[in-house]
Order: sequence, then C-alpha cells, then structure tokens
Amino acid sequence: LAATAALVVAAQLAACAAVFGLATAARLPAQDLVCVLFSATHKSLTLGVPVMRLVFADHPNFPAISAPLLIYHPTQILLGGLLVPSLRDYLRRHHHHSDYLR
Repeated sequence: LAATAALVVAAQLAACAAVFGLATAARLPAQDLVCVLFSATHKSLTLGVPVMRLVFADHPNFPAISAPLLIYHPTQILLGGLLVPSLRDYLRRHHHHSDYLR
C-alpha cells in the first residue's frame, strides 16, 4: 500500500508538472493556466468508482484494484491545498489586474 501511495503521489506531481509545462508553452494567461492545472489533473471518485465497478464487477481483488483511485482523490485535494500559496504568487507575478488576489 505504501508503494501504491508513493506512485500515486508521483503520478499526481508528474501530471501537474506536465500540464503546467504544456499550458505555459501554449502561452495561456496566468488565470487560465491555474484553471487548466486543476481541471486537467483532478479525477473524481463519483465517476471512477462506478466505472471500476462496471469493468471489474466480479474481480476478487476489487479493493486492491480500487486503492490507487481511493488514494488519488485525497492526494489531489491535499496537493491542491499545498499549491495554493505558490499559485497565488504566480498569479500576482503574471497578472496585472490582481485586485481579486489581495
């Protein structure tokens, strides 16, 4: 389980870095880049678990198969919370009309 958690965290960080890099290369405005960063990397249990139940309905190891998704969901929430101060600073540096960030 610890190895799965480490892989999930690494995947989340890699996805965030890739999306940030692609959005930067696409020259998206700062506020759009932040939206894309959260939208593209976040997955939901409300869709993931039902799809997994359909695909792996009778699989005897369903709990083990669903563990990465169950770990991914709180990880994305925690990582998002940790990124807020850095992203706020990024927006302040790259957005000239930042009254909403004060």
